[in-house]
Order: sequence, then structure tokens, then C-alpha cells
Amino acid sequence: MEISWAERQMQRLQVEAQQIIHYLSVGEVDDFFVEQAVRFVYVFLEIPATAPEYASVLSTIAELANVLHVYIGAQGRWNDILYLWTALAAQAKRFADWEKFASLTIRAALVANHYRSPQDAVQLYLEIINLNAYESLPALKRVEVLHQFSVCLIDLGDYATATTYLQNAIALCEQNQEYAVMPVPVSHFGARIDTKGTFWEHHGFLLNLLGNIALMSGRYEEAQRHYAQSAHVFEKHDVNEDFAYSANQSLGRLWLYRQEYTKALPYLLRNYELNHRHSKVQGNATSSCYLAAVYIGLHRLNEAETLLNSAISIFNQLQDAADIAMCHLYFGELESARGHNAAAMAQWQRVPALLQCSQSYMIEQQALAHLMLHHLRAGEIADSLAALARLLKCLKHQHVQPYSACAAVGHSLSTHPTVIFPKTTQNTPNVTKRSALADRN
Repeated sequence: MEISWAERQMQRLQVEAQQIIHYLSVGEVDDFFVEQAVRFVYVFLEIPATAPEYASVLSTIAELANVLHVYIGAQGRWNDILYLWTALAAQAKRFADWEKFASLTIRAALVANHYRSPQDAVQLYLEIINLNAYESLPALKRVEVLHQFSVCLIDLGDYATATTYLQNAIALCEQNQEYAVMPVPVSHFGARIDTKGTFWEHHGFLLNLLGNIALMSGRYEEAQRHYAQSAHVFEKHDVNEDFAYSANQSLGRLWLYRQEYTKALPYLLRNYELNHRHSKVQGNATSSCYLAAVYIGLHRLNEAETLLNSAISIFNQLQDAADIAMCHLYFGELESARGHNAAAMAQWQRVPALLQCSQSYMIEQQALAHLMLHHLRAGEIADSLAALARLLKCLKHQHVQPYSACAAVGHSLSTHPTVIFPKTTQNTPNVTKRSALADRN
């Protein structure tokens, strides 16, 4: 039987896609090759879905997109990812390929949550969860959906709903104890190419997320318990220490937020070393940021500045507003530790502005607490109250008791243990003891 011209073209696309996947998987590519691969996916999406063998080629293109994500993600091309992955997911849904639809939608939702709109990400996750075919998805895929949806809910401050989904995902992991240790392919960027993970990987990170919720709610002992459980899972199964950075970062951050810098230091140093060993681009920057925060607490200010400069350079390249805001929070603490109060205020004022289209409540609360107290010291009561109002609004969005606000205020006070009310000088207005007491109340 003679093959039509259209069928030959689809077969050619199939072969070319497989070749591109091979080169991307082994990392033998440059930026020009990556650009051509992106254009290849755009070209495929212009082909009518009625073309012969379309579903078969779509499956290969989806695999290509999975590998390509690592490269264009490292370039910060979030608009390309959102458009391409959403379009491919729509085609997978058309052909009732539910697992592929879920995988592509998760990728798009991850980008929407972290770099665009968390509310859009919620809708993408709910598209998967509300499928009639949801229960027919493999258990590992359902765990992945629940895991990433929980991250999105945490970012939105909905800790109660996130906890429910986390517990459901943990139950699924515990029902499927196939904790096989499998090699995971990585790109030359050091990022993993495979996205599914294993049950034990998800289990470890799910426990870690429960710890994060407890930490951000001020329940430190509960957080420490969950982090220890997470570390136990990784110690048992993570033979290559691919994920040991997570447990170290979490435990280090716990002691950092409790201002026990000496206890935090070994964990965050280990986190820093592991991220650099595995060449995790974003992980390198995050670990540098937290280590810098500890160095500020230990008054090792020059080392902190070097780490923060390195971190913000990477975050700017990735256009990551939440992490850029974290850098400015700690740059502010660095300037404050040096006695440069005006420079510190300028850094902290950038945090709420950066987070207008993103959510990172722990960072925002700390910056707002610093701003509130510094305005109060300067006698700028209206500005201090404005910062307090935003802090309370931030807490309201979290649906939790204001433990983390207390932690943030306590952190600010302990960083600057001087009297918080200004002395009368020619540069500051005269504030009487009575009015100061009233404002404090």
C-alpha cells in the first residue's frame, strides 16, 4: 500500500523528534540547537490534529517537551513553556491520553505557580484532579499531582487544604512501597530530565512540606519532627545523595528562623556543598542565600555579601521574583548589621513590591516587620502603621494563627535590640512618652 505524502511528512517529524531527544538527553547541544528544538515544537502544533499518525507523533513530541523543559527553563523562557505545554496538553486531552495530559499540565502549572499566577496554577491542577479518568491514572502520577498542587496551595497560604492533600499523597506513597532506587538522567545543566520521581522521593518531599507548614505556623517542634522523618526517608533510599540537600536546607532554615545560627550553620553549609556538587543552578543560589543569612547572624558580613551577590545574579537571570525578594530581605539585614539604616530600608521596601504578583509570605512578613519597626524608630507612625496593616493582611491570606508574625517581629527586634522609639533630635520629630506608648499599644 502506497504511503501518502502527509504520512511521509509525519514519519519524518517522528524521526527528527527522536534525534532531537537523543542529543538533548546526552547534553551535546548549544543554545542554537535548543532554539531550533523549540521552533520544531511550534511547527508541530501548527499541523492539524486530523493528520495521519498525529497521535503517535504527539507522544514523541511530548517526550521531547519533557526533555526540552530543562534547557529552556534554565534560560527563563517561561512564556514559551506555558504556551507550548498547555497547547500540547490540550492535544493529549483530545486523544484521551490522560497520563500525558497530566504530565504536560503539571509542567505548565509549575511554571504558572512559581513565575506567573498561582491562581492559574490552581485551575490547571484542578483540571487534572476533576477528570473522570483521574482514578485510572497510575498511582505515582496521582502522587505527583497531589504533591505539586500542595506546593501551590502552600504558596497561596492555604495551609489547611494543602495539609489534606499532602496527607492523601503520603497515604498513596505508603500503599505503594516500591522504593526501587533507579538512576536518574540529568542534563548538562545538572537538572533532572525525568520528572516522575519515585514513591520514596515524593514521600520524602511530602514530609518536608508538612514540616514547612508547621515552621511557617510557628510550630517548631512539629516542623523538626517532620524534617527528621523526611531525612530518614532520604538517608534510607537516596544512595547518591541527590536529595539530601532538602533535609539539610530545611533543618538549617528551622534553626535560622529560631536565630540559633551556630546550630543552623552545619546544615546550611552541607546544603550549599550538595547543591554545588550536583550543579543545581537554582539550588546553588537558594543555598547561597540561606547561608548568607546565617553569616549575617554570625556577623561574618563580607562572606554574606559575596554569597548574596552570587545568588541574586542567578535569580535575576531566572526572573524569579520570590527569590529575588529573598535576596533583598537579606541584603537589608546585611546593611542594617553595618549600621546603614537608609540602605536597609531601601532593600526591604523592594520586597513587597516584588511580591505583588507572587506569594512568599515568610519572606514578606520578615521584610514588613523590619519596615514597621524602622519606621517606628524614625517616628514615621503612618508608614509604620501601613507596614503593620500589610503584615496583618499577609497573615489573613495564610488562614493561620499569627505565630509567624510573632517570629518575624521577634527576629527584627532581636536583630536590632535597641529601644524602638526615637530619641528627640533635630532630624526626628519630638514624640512624647505618652504618645509613643499610645502608638505602641
